[in-house]
Amino acid sequence: MNKNSILLLGPAGTGKTYYAKQIAHGHKSLLIFLNNNSSYENLINGIEIITSGGTILYEERKKAILNFLLEAKANNSEEYYLILDDINRVDLNDILGEVIYALKNRGSIISLKNGDELQIFDNLKVIATASTSDTHSETLKKVVHYFDKIEYVQNDLDKYLSSLKEMKNKCLCPFGPLEYNELEKSLSEEYIKYTSKYCVFNKEYKKMEREYKIGYTYFLPPSGIPMKLWFESVQHKIRNQVRPLLFKLSEDGIIKKEYIPKEYVNDTRYIFGSIKEEQIIILNNSDILDEEINVFDNGHHLPIGQDAGGHHTSNWQYLILISIVRDMINNSLINHLDLFDIFLNDYDVLCYSTGQKTPSGKSISGLFLEENYVQYFCSNDNANGNKGSYTYRANLHKFLFNNKTYLMFNAYNADRLKVLCPYSIKDCIRPILRAQNGQKRHLYQTIKVLVYKYLSKYKKNLEQILEQEEILECRILFNQVINDLDFVSKLTDDDKYADKPYYIQLHGQNGRNIIDTIRNLPTWLYMKNNNGVYKIMSNEYKKIMNITKIKQMILQGPPGTSKTYSAKKFICDEIGITGDDWEKQIENYHLVTNNNEYKEPLIGKKTYWDIIQFHPSYTYEDFVRGIAVFPNQKPIYGEIKGENEYSIKMNPVNSIEYKSINKTIGKIAKLSLNAYKKAERENKLDECPNYYLIIDEINRANLATVFGELIYALEYRGEEGKIKTPYVVDGTDSLVLPPNLYIIGTMNTADKSIGIIDYAIRRRFLFFKLLPNVNTIVNSINKKSPEADIKCCIEIQLFYVINVLFENCLNTFDYEKEDVQLGHTYFLRKSSDTKEIADQAMYRFLYQVVPIIFEYKKDGILDLGKIKSMNNSVEKEILKILSEILNANENKKIDKYKKMVTILVSPDAQSLIEKYLNDNKE
Repeated sequence: MNKNSILLLGPAGTGKTYYAKQIAHGHKSLLIFLNNNSSYENLINGIEIITSGGTILYEERKKAILNFLLEAKANNSEEYYLILDDINRVDLNDILGEVIYALKNRGSIISLKNGDELQIFDNLKVIATASTSDTHSETLKKVVHYFDKIEYVQNDLDKYLSSLKEMKNKCLCPFGPLEYNELEKSLSEEYIKYTSKYCVFNKEYKKMEREYKIGYTYFLPPSGIPMKLWFESVQHKIRNQVRPLLFKLSEDGIIKKEYIPKEYVNDTRYIFGSIKEEQIIILNNSDILDEEINVFDNGHHLPIGQDAGGHHTSNWQYLILISIVRDMINNSLINHLDLFDIFLNDYDVLCYSTGQKTPSGKSISGLFLEENYVQYFCSNDNANGNKGSYTYRANLHKFLFNNKTYLMFNAYNADRLKVLCPYSIKDCIRPILRAQNGQKRHLYQTIKVLVYKYLSKYKKNLEQILEQEEILECRILFNQVINDLDFVSKLTDDDKYADKPYYIQLHGQNGRNIIDTIRNLPTWLYMKNNNGVYKIMSNEYKKIMNITKIKQMILQGPPGTSKTYSAKKFICDEIGITGDDWEKQIENYHLVTNNNEYKEPLIGKKTYWDIIQFHPSYTYEDFVRGIAVFPNQKPIYGEIKGENEYSIKMNPVNSIEYKSINKTIGKIAKLSLNAYKKAERENKLDECPNYYLIIDEINRANLATVFGELIYALEYRGEEGKIKTPYVVDGTDSLVLPPNLYIIGTMNTADKSIGIIDYAIRRRFLFFKLLPNVNTIVNSINKKSPEADIKCCIEIQLFYVINVLFENCLNTFDYEKEDVQLGHTYFLRKSSDTKEIADQAMYRFLYQVVPIIFEYKKDGILDLGKIKSMNNSVEKEILKILSEILNANENKKIDKYKKMVTILVSPDAQSLIEKYLNDNKE
């Protein structure tokens, strides 16, 4: 293949197939999606098994690639393009056989296995794609020398922005230039954040970033949706595709897990009011806090030079900045996850560069730095007060977030910098260059940019609400924050603007003026007295699948988190079923099988469903299409000739019958496609019924084998994604997945022994987390025992024990708590009888929960040796008894369980449980 051939390389999501189609555009082409089921026999030439009249026929047939090559030979004045997608999934030598030789020796006549001759000319071009993020490097090494050119597909910010502009030109509802520029900036910020700041490669993969960097298409909105929905769509993809991908990359040892921010809130829907989430906690230095109170509450002077009245504990400029930061943390208008992102990662807020880096290559990019890294940066402030400055200091306030401690940069000395605050925010964001000490930001510029960024994030959140619904209060706040942003942008200490309201005199004790100015902004006053706009978790699965145009999702979580239950409940909600007997009602919409075809149990409904379960021996022939064997049902005919004479006449048929049939996905695809085409003909697509297939334990099977070429139909729904299968059913070998067919998988994240989902398949699914939730247990208790004191209920107490166990004993190096902690279903109350409640809780705990904990201990998920170093004596004693239960014989288990329960009802334990409930209250 030394001429006219190109191999396109890149990680999943870099548009390799799209690029290949662009190259071949305008010419005759054949696109072959290679997969684990591909072979020489079904792509070049081979025996085809055909069912006809109940019998199996074996016919030798030329297949798709060979027919295409023969057509190219017959029309050698035209260019033909053979596109082989995902060659890393197969051994190309096995798949193409002697065709490889024909491609290498164009013009030569070669003989095929069946005796036919093949000749390939230069008009036949070959384009192959291969994913570098899947581990098939050995397969690729065998074939790369066949290609005339090897090209890595562009996968960077420039490519992302050019793709956005291309989509903009095709969008039916485009924004104007200013709106689009703002949207593009927001999207590119998200792109940079998740492909650079959160995706930090381990040392051994540093030189392979090109092969594993997240593909830019993950951050593209789907085509065909209005531009006003672009940002929301991309946020859904980030939450349900990119973030799971980052954790998968960290699990494979490719990137560093510690740089991935833990998700406490979702990035999709916005409301007024507060929600429970991880908070930024200020760990106060009491001396500095006293100074803050004296200055800002008691009216004392700022500790500047002689005005300080002697020694003081902190830089006066630090006090000014911390007052702004404290306002943002204590009365936030945005989620703390977003707020912390501004503090930690926003380079515009503070610039500081000495060339020093941590051993892992970390350099400062924001206002905060992790405490562990402080030692790697210069430290000139070796005394009280502001001597030296320009440093992190370990004796200032600290900030706790996501179980890590951070310090705020103390790099402000207006007298030394001698720089006025620029009138324009654009000029303010420009770094101030200093040859010896790197890049530094004037104190007032830092405050100005910090406040501007903060209010801008709030404004964006308000926009998200207004795009969905026009709310008067939201519109008033939106208009106000626009005015406040304009005011903050103009803040200056330049004397030539002294008669303007945005002028602030900053010299000496007047440095406090900027605090008063910020705190008197209408939006800031609203913040101090009201809630903000918060992102909340959204499980509107169907809406998310529709807005991203990814019609398949996976509910993932550890054991006992109601994954299958939630999948059914989602369908129940789609139908509109209510009541405690919903699981019985939903069966009325469960598809039935009649003569190997799906039928709707009730005609004229909007929703239908079915459920199957994958297992390790599940195959393509079980899921998509295959040959089925049926007993022959044809009758035997007899004839009576006389009183004692009779004869029997039988048709010469086999005793069994063979037939190519659709299996689960083929059957539901056929049914949903017929419904979709009917609605399309009648111009009633809004009334088209939807069909849902639940695949329980989806990752227990080898998905690449089970789905085969169907992987690509998942991405390209409708006729655009028509695929050819090895089997002919109803006169066609084609199969289409229509837009009204949804696939819901469930996956146990604690089971590391089962099949993994590779990167290419992951890109075609959305992932939703289902985590242990104490409120689900509370609800089950309230239903059965409305008068119960929740903190005294045995189910809550036992769930608390499990939470304490995973908080203190989890092997955090290899496992995430949310992937393995046992879920709430083991602790639900199912009876109203007091005796039954106690017995059920005990036996479920001892004979369901304890065996899993024992296996976790054996597999290294839990390290019970950590119990010795615990600080809380009550929790420590509880876990010591639990450890004894794990190793006790049957006779002793119940006694030790009762001993543990005795501690759980003690006042100290009850106080801890009550706090746990309050912290996790919905």
